Amino acid sequence: GPIHSLAFSPNGKFLASGSTDGRVLLWDIGHGLMIGELKGHTDTIYALKFSRDGEILASGQHPIY
Repeated sequence: GPIHSLAFSPNGKFLASGSTDGRVLLWDIGHGLMIGELKGHTDTIYALKFSRDGEILASGQHPIY
């Protein structure tokens, strides 16, 4: 589905994208390649956030008001 949210890793090497179909994809920015998919959501990803050290990615499915 269409991308609804984005987050860059703190080191700037990776990008996470969240879609309206519940998919969270991880991208290697330098090579322009998708390197992984995180599963578990069933609806639109409204929020993505990397931890300060870039080791953890949090994702949120419910809208933030």
